[in-house]
Amino acid sequence: MGTGTLTIYSASAGSGKTFNLTRAYLTHLFRSRYNYRRILAVTFTNKATAEMKNRILDQLYILANNGKSEYLADLGRDTGKSEEVIRNEAGEILFSILHDFSRFSVSTIDAFFQKILRAFTREAGLHSGFNIELDHNLILSTAVDEMIASTATDSQIRNWLIRYAMSNLEEEKSWDLKGDIMKLSEELFREKFRILSADERANLENKDFLLDYIKKIRALESSIESELIRLGRKCEKIYADNDLDEEMFYQKGKGVPGFIRSLANGSVIKPNSYVLRILEDPPKWSTGKPAPQLLAAIDGGLEDALKDSVRFCNDNYISYKSAGVVLSNIYALGILSDVLKRVHLVASSENSFLLSEAGEVLSRITGGEQTPFIYEKIGNTYENYMIDEFQDTSLLQWKNFDPLISESMGRGCDNLVVGDIKQSIYRWRNSDWRILAGMKDDLVDGKRFLSKPLVTNWRSRSNIIKFNNSLFSVIPAQIDESFSEDESSSDFSKLYAEAIQKDPGRRSSGYVRIEFIDDEKENGNEEEEEIGKNMARRWEDIVLEKLPSVIESVQDKGYKASDIGIIVREGNQGEAVVRRMIEYAGTCSPEQKNRYNYSIVSNDSLYLSASHALTFIISVLKALDDPDDMISRAQMVRFYLLATGYENAEKIPLFSDTLPDDSPGFLPGGTSEFMKNTRQLPLFEATESIIGFFGLGQYSWNVAYLDTFQDLVLGF
Repeated sequence: MGTGTLTIYSASAGSGKTFNLTRAYLTHLFRSRYNYRRILAVTFTNKATAEMKNRILDQLYILANNGKSEYLADLGRDTGKSEEVIRNEAGEILFSILHDFSRFSVSTIDAFFQKILRAFTREAGLHSGFNIELDHNLILSTAVDEMIASTATDSQIRNWLIRYAMSNLEEEKSWDLKGDIMKLSEELFREKFRILSADERANLENKDFLLDYIKKIRALESSIESELIRLGRKCEKIYADNDLDEEMFYQKGKGVPGFIRSLANGSVIKPNSYVLRILEDPPKWSTGKPAPQLLAAIDGGLEDALKDSVRFCNDNYISYKSAGVVLSNIYALGILSDVLKRVHLVASSENSFLLSEAGEVLSRITGGEQTPFIYEKIGNTYENYMIDEFQDTSLLQWKNFDPLISESMGRGCDNLVVGDIKQSIYRWRNSDWRILAGMKDDLVDGKRFLSKPLVTNWRSRSNIIKFNNSLFSVIPAQIDESFSEDESSSDFSKLYAEAIQKDPGRRSSGYVRIEFIDDEKENGNEEEEEIGKNMARRWEDIVLEKLPSVIESVQDKGYKASDIGIIVREGNQGEAVVRRMIEYAGTCSPEQKNRYNYSIVSNDSLYLSASHALTFIISVLKALDDPDDMISRAQMVRFYLLATGYENAEKIPLFSDTLPDDSPGFLPGGTSEFMKNTRQLPLFEATESIIGFFGLGQYSWNVAYLDTFQDLVLGF
């Protein structure tokens, strides 16, 4: 029996993660022909699962057919077998897997958990033949509706919802209670709620406890506001006693005077940079030499009073704002337990099981040293576990795997996990990169728990590797410095210590250019902080203006349009990029259109609203409905030309006196007669006629949009 190990591979992009996973899997296979039945490899997406399965099968096929395999030398070293033996066994293993494919256990983590769940149907309180519900929104909406309807008979929920409604009225919030409840009820499906203790859940169900908690939170808010008012009035008295004026202070009313007014009104705000200048050494009270009255006020206690106020605001700002957030959500929070009960009732009545609850149910099943029982129920005994993209594992998922891996190690079997903290992208699915970081800190002992960073970048070019190394050497230290006073922050320098990659020297060159673009100011005043008052152009507008020339310069260097990717943070920015490129492509010269490709593909560009052909059809339909609608007739001409690829469509003048008469030279002859004959047709036939008469389907870029649009019209 072996030692039983868990190897943690830290694998940055391009470091050979998939290669090493496949090598480890193949090594197990060549130790025993039927080991594929005893290995469980899990990842997080169907695409990654298919890729790993295909790579394993491809390599077995290559080895069996005397092809060149990059794994051959490693397999010979790891198994001690000769090349001839490995090639002979590869064919046998491949034959076994293909004829026993259901036991070839490479799957997503959700698929594996569903397999266990279906084996434990009775223990989970489910009926046979239950459905796995991926989207909880419909069940949640029904549950909230039923919970609200229950107020007719349940006085406790009715009284609570009345308090909730009154609270919203006092705070001038929306009357849409269901919308607010639905929004907060999303927390029911997150792991932060799932891992609450029994006592914490009981408190959420206890309305008396919550009412007492509300009183305490409001008392906290009131005490902070009262102290601020006291401090503000003290400052105001000194201000008035010394006959001070806003003109005497640095940045006038935006500095100390405005801060004092906020204090006196009980407003909890963080002092801005102008106010904080009084804490410097020497303090900056005014733009020039301080007025005599101001100096007298400073000596008379204004400085001490303001410093006390700044300190109090900084110390209590987070607590005050947190209290406000709690109060704005606590009434919805108080009925989460009621909503959850209704969710379970609705799901049970429909014989459905929410996938989001699988982790909690399986945690109860796997949490009691029942690993052999689990194997017996699912019909498989796994000896080796391989988990890919481990940085995206959630806490409950790891709790479910932990006893299985521990049992495997106890039997002397080897396991591995592969992850990269930098690539944790599934936090919306409760992933927690701290699990991987904690394992490396707390478990690695060099004996049974091993850490093997993959430090060579086999994918990128030399200059890209150098740039990444420089970036990850500098930024973590800067982040640590920024959060040095935050006790809850992580040691980012330590987390990114293994991010530095070696260059194998296979691919030279590479190019990186970074340009930071700020908002443009009209008056050049760098100290002006109120955005909009002196703004000439925002940085987003400057970027959009530069974008076409950047794309042209890249294509000038020999790259194709399909080699270029544009990444944005938010959907509206993506829409702006698409709109900018479409507009630019419509106004650039014929020489530019022949030289450059401005076509852009994105989720936004694939919206039906992005099609000129469909916009033209809508304009025709509007003109059919109202023949005197000159705007729709103008749009007909403009978008017909755009939909048919007319070069200077944007420059065609559109005058109302030419629009009723077929717009000669632009629209096909007989358009007026066509419009008269089409006006009485049903919608679907009208759109078919428009597409046929104007020849929209003859242009390849319109076809996909037209097909989809026709499907929607048919189902209207």
